[in-house]
Amino acid sequence: MSAFILLFGETVTLLGFTLAATAWSGILQGARWGWEPFLAGRIGRWSDGPTGRIPLFVGSLIVAAAGWLLISIILPFPLWVAAILLVMLTGTSLTTLSDALAADEAVRTRSDSLLPLAALAQDLGAAAGPVLTYLLLESGADLWGIYAVAAAGFAGITGFWHRVDPATVQGGGGSHAASVCAAVPVEKDVLQRKERRP
Repeated sequence: MSAFILLFGETVTLLGFTLAATAWSGILQGARWGWEPFLAGRIGRWSDGPTGRIPLFVGSLIVAAAGWLLISIILPFPLWVAAILLVMLTGTSLTTLSDALAADEAVRTRSDSLLPLAALAQDLGAAAGPVLTYLLLESGADLWGIYAVAAAGFAGITGFWHRVDPATVQGGGGSHAASVCAAVPVEKDVLQRKERRP
């Protein structure tokens, strides 16, 4: 919202409606939470397809980097809002796909602790982002530079994941059925161990 006020002031008029910055912020956040339950499920189903999760994940990272770069540029209000919505859409996509990739890896490695660790890492990242931004602002950086750094960060992560071979990632080049089938031996092993107990 700080960037909103710096760019456009306390109020903005669009299509004849004049609203305060806080109202526009609420509308944008409401839009994201409105599409989240529907879009996340659809993205999950797409990633279960034959192309796998990695191409969608890499594509989302590229779009996120482009979105943050656009936000760092002074644009007219409608285009700036479109860039914000684009970044929010990639937030939904990246969260969904990272959860799915973590679940695939947990099945592949038969690790019970991987999913809690992945959730912890996401929560720590969500908490560290605002703190880091505040520290950068206190050190003299401006918002536009921080947005550009965010774009560069996503570009760097894209470079890493672009080199990952989807065939080496569980669920990365096959269907959701492969993940389910991989989980079956784990369940069988557990049942067999229980049957051997006196």
